Amino acid sequence: MPTFLRSDIITDSDSKLGAIGKGIADFPARLEAALVNDLNRTVVPNLQAGLSYEPPQRKTYKFSTPKSRRWYMWQVGLGNIPTDGKNYKRSHGLSQGYKVTVIANDGAVVLSVRNPAGRAQRFTKGKYQTIGHKINGWIPDAQPINFAAQRARERIPVVASQVVRSMF
Repeated sequence: MPTFLRSDIITDSDSKLGAIGKGIADFPARLEAALVNDLNRTVVPNLQAGLSYEPPQRKTYKFSTPKSRRWYMWQVGLGNIPTDGKNYKRSHGLSQGYKVTVIANDGAVVLSVRNPAGRAQRFTKGKYQTIGHKINGWIPDAQPINFAAQRARERIPVVASQVVRSMF
């Protein structure tokens, strides 16, 4: 019969499993924080640049309807629309007014884009973009926002793998 000499604990599976369990429990919060940091570094600057693009100003503008042309000329006459005496004078408030934020909240990471320009944004680059703005080269907001959202979704597995590697 063999003689028992010695037994050593090589590894304690309970402590390892406990650490893994804690790591798994911490994973969602770590992923959210890492994803917010990554998106602020990689996606937000490009989105901000895409939204801030202004095409070169042109001298001609095609109005959607005669009524919209009359309204524009009436507003110019009242002094509500700035001009250099002949052409519209840009304030750059629309292109410089975009605020892009990334927020983590209750397990969701949200990419938020806001512009206080409101009415100007709707008709220049938004849902109701006029033919004149389209012809003059204004890119609809949906294009850079959709591209940024797709890029953000592509970053999730990359960031998740980085978080997993940093945990173990």
